[in-house]
Amino acid sequence: MNDLKQSSKKLNRLTDKDVRIVYLPPMTVATYKYVGDEPEMHCSEIITNFVCETKLIEVKPDVRHFGFNAPNPDETGYHGYEMWVTIPDNMEVKEPIVKKQFEGGLYAAHMIPFGAFAEWEWLGEWINNNSKYEANRENKGHECMWGCLEEHLNYINHINLLNINPEEIQLDLLHPIKERII
Repeated sequence: MNDLKQSSKKLNRLTDKDVRIVYLPPMTVATYKYVGDEPEMHCSEIITNFVCETKLIEVKPDVRHFGFNAPNPDETGYHGYEMWVTIPDNMEVKEPIVKKQFEGGLYAAHMIPFGAFAEWEWLGEWINNNSKYEANRENKGHECMWGCLEEHLNYINHINLLNINPEEIQLDLLHPIKERII
């Protein structure tokens, strides 16, 4: 039994080959946040409508799509989610969409199939045990998931295929990092 537990520990962790170090540049984003029942689905509907109505893919063919858990400001039991799409700097947005500036930075990235969110823990453990990098949560609180993001990979293709199968979606888990001071 002990051998099985040890094997499981080795399998349920990330190695250096499982994590990429990426720099996200500063970006202008259109964002929508929702707290309530099924917030990810609600945010997705609003953001998808925004992308389609503004023909964002034609205006910005390098559009990127991010999301993260957002805390619930009340005690209703619901959780929240915030979703972003990158937009041109000069693009105007209308409520309920909000325009924000994302400062960018250095991130540890790990790709997962949609639904494998338990791997957030694995990414955190990789960072905690890394000799070169450490978590960078400066000026990032729980209201923005401590700076962690989930990037929907191949977003443009999925927007163009009106019927998206969740099993086909891949996400990058993105955790802000900085070089460890030794």
